[in-house]
Amino acid sequence: MKTLAPHSPAARRDAFTLIELLVVIFIMLVITAIVIKMATPDTEARQLRESARQVAGFIAMARTRAIETGRPAGFRIETDLQGTSGALFFGRTIYAVEVPPPYAGDTINRSYATVTGNQPVGSVADPAFITVADVAWQNQVRRGDLIQFNNQGHQYIIAGSVPTGADAQGFLRDSTWVVRPLDTTNGLRNPGVAITYRVTRQPIKSTVTPLELPEGFVVDLSMSGFGPTGTQFRSIFGVTVIFSPNGSVLSVADGSTGGLLVPPNGPVFFLVGTQAGLVRTPLSGPAPPPPLDPAQYNLGSHKTFWVGVNHQTGLVAPVENIGGPNYDAGSSTYLLMGDGPAFNRGRFNAVRMRLIGGR
Repeated sequence: MKTLAPHSPAARRDAFTLIELLVVIFIMLVITAIVIKMATPDTEARQLRESARQVAGFIAMARTRAIETGRPAGFRIETDLQGTSGALFFGRTIYAVEVPPPYAGDTINRSYATVTGNQPVGSVADPAFITVADVAWQNQVRRGDLIQFNNQGHQYIIAGSVPTGADAQGFLRDSTWVVRPLDTTNGLRNPGVAITYRVTRQPIKSTVTPLELPEGFVVDLSMSGFGPTGTQFRSIFGVTVIFSPNGSVLSVADGSTGGLLVPPNGPVFFLVGTQAGLVRTPLSGPAPPPPLDPAQYNLGSHKTFWVGVNHQTGLVAPVENIGGPNYDAGSSTYLLMGDGPAFNRGRFNAVRMRLIGGR
């Protein structure tokens, strides 16, 4: 009987070596990881999209409330300020607000005020004083409200009351009010007789449940503001937007207006991003160095969203940020604090694509 040598080719069995098996397993793991990554959506991108949708929906709800009630209403984002050497300006909570009815006295016979002294024209430092005859202003009129006399002419800001001032909520305590003009050309003059008055009251938070963004996701107020490049909302004042009953944006209050409500001069933009993507705004000194990777910051990221509000129609729309480096070729620098092509591209895209026919 013929036997095979143990090392002859015929005696060998076809099989994989250990090294070959390890290589195959490694290749399978790599392919599996790639497939899982392709099949699983980016969690951060998905949450950013959802956050932008929630912000846009809440703003649209505030606009609808103004239309349905026939009274001005809107929303407010309060600044969450963090940092010492530099500040991170952002907001995570959005409140619904409404404008209370104007206050013009409690009765016809007592809805008058007398002016004490004159306010020098050309000065806002020297106050004028008025004394009102009624008493229903208590718990209604606050420091910062606007007042107009005889239903005509200029408005003045109520700066407080004397002798005891305002309480912790800003409500006046005394019937003698301190008023100042909004500009230096309209000092309040004493007409010598009692005059009617009308107080335009500040917005107050409504009973609507506020919108709270998920942990780590924010409205980047450092990069939010009016028009193609404005960053007016980068301040400790936060921002309040009021819609008129016809749905348009009636007024906006922010740091650039000193907290006073004024008509906007362009579309309003909010950048929805992550807290990790905030740019530290210097309270003093030079701006921070440019990022090595612009996508690390909300303005340069392709995952963030602009929520735009058309100031003329009030239409609201979330639009993906174009992203990319905010590089100014003229000065060969990265612009982290505003302006630049990333602002122009992102906000122009929002206007062009959605704000004409948003919500």
